[in-house]
Amino acid sequence: MRKVHLSFPVSKFAVLLLFTLLFLTPKAYAAVDSVSTLSSLQSKVDSAMHERKTSYQIVYKGNISTLQQDISNIINKIYNADDYLRYTSKGYYYSYKYSSNMATITFTFNYWNTAQQEKTVNTKVTAILNQIIKPGMNNFEKEKVIHDWIEKHVAYDTSYSKYSAYDALVSPYKTVCQGYALLSYKMLNQAGIKTRIIEGTAGGQSHAWNLVNLDGVWYHFDATWDDPLPDVAGRVTYDYYNLTDAQIKRDHSWVKTYPAATTDFYNTLNKKLVTDPAKASVYRGLLTALDLNLLSKKYTANNRDELAAMMKEAIKNKQSTIHIRYMNRSTLLNDIATAIKGIPNLSYYSYSYSDYKRTSNITNDVVLNVSFR
Repeated sequence: MRKVHLSFPVSKFAVLLLFTLLFLTPKAYAAVDSVSTLSSLQSKVDSAMHERKTSYQIVYKGNISTLQQDISNIINKIYNADDYLRYTSKGYYYSYKYSSNMATITFTFNYWNTAQQEKTVNTKVTAILNQIIKPGMNNFEKEKVIHDWIEKHVAYDTSYSKYSAYDALVSPYKTVCQGYALLSYKMLNQAGIKTRIIEGTAGGQSHAWNLVNLDGVWYHFDATWDDPLPDVAGRVTYDYYNLTDAQIKRDHSWVKTYPAATTDFYNTLNKKLVTDPAKASVYRGLLTALDLNLLSKKYTANNRDELAAMMKEAIKNKQSTIHIRYMNRSTLLNDIATAIKGIPNLSYYSYSYSDYKRTSNITNDVVLNVSFR
C-alpha cells in the first residue's frame, strides 16, 4: 500500500491577527501601496502572492469595521482562483494598525517555493514541454506525454520532507503527492489543458491528485498512484489515468465540491475514433496503454474454459504471454491450474493479477497476465 502525505495550505492554518490602536499621520504611508476599495486591495494582494513576496504592506482607506472578514474573503477568493497558488502556500499571517479612516495592513506569506525556485519551475517546465510536445499534438496526446514524463522522471519521497513541484524537478527528483499534483497542474495547464487539484484521502490517508478537462469533460488523474513504490526506473502505469468519480472512489474520497467526472474514458475514446479518424492511431494507442481494450469480448475470459482456449490460441500463434481481463477472481487460482493441465507439452508457466480499476460496478474482475512455454 502506498503511503501518502500532504500538507494542506492556509485553510488548515491558524491566521494570526494583531490589532494595535494607533493614530497615524499621512507620511507613515508614503513608501507603501495605497487603495480605497476591496477589489483594489484584492488585486494588490493577489499580485504580491503570485510574485511570492514573503512580506507585503499596504494602506487601505476603505471601511475598516469589517476588515478581518474582508481580508479572509479576499484570501479565499485568491486561492479559489488558483489551485497552484493555494497548494504552494504554507499559510499566511497579517496584522494591521488603524485610525478612524485607514489601516496599514502587513502580510507575511509562507510558501513551499521561494520566488527564485518558482522561476526555476517555470523555466524547467517550459523546457520539458518544448521537448516532449510536438507540433500537431492534440490535448489527448499532450496529456499522455506529460503523464509519462512525470512517471519516468519523478520518484515518491518516502522521507515526507519534499512537497513541491520544485522538489520534483531538481535532484534527487523526489516529492510527495502534493508535489506530483502541483507539477501535473503546472505542466498540463501550461500545455493548454484545464486542470484542478483535489484535496482528499486515498488509502485512508491525506492525499492530493488532479482533475483534467478534455473536450469539456472532467476526469481524475492521479500521477502519484500511477507511480507505485518501490520506484522502478522507466516504469509507467495507467491505473489512475482519466477515471470517473465512481471508478476512483474505490480507494479515493473527498468532501469538498469539485467538477463532476461522470464520463467513462473508454466511451470517449471510442467516440473519438469516429469523430476524429485522423487521430485514430492515437486513440487506439490509448485504449491499449490504459488496458481499456480489456473491456472488449476479445480480451475477456469469463471462466476457465475460455481462459484455456485463449492460452491454446496464443501458443498456436507462437505467443508466450496473454494479457486479459478475467471475470472470476474467487476461482482464479484453481481455474489457471485446471487450464494449464489441459495444455500438452507445457514446461513452464507463471502468472500475476491485479485489480481492474476501470469497472466501478464489478468487484470480481482482475487484469491477468500469464506467461508460458
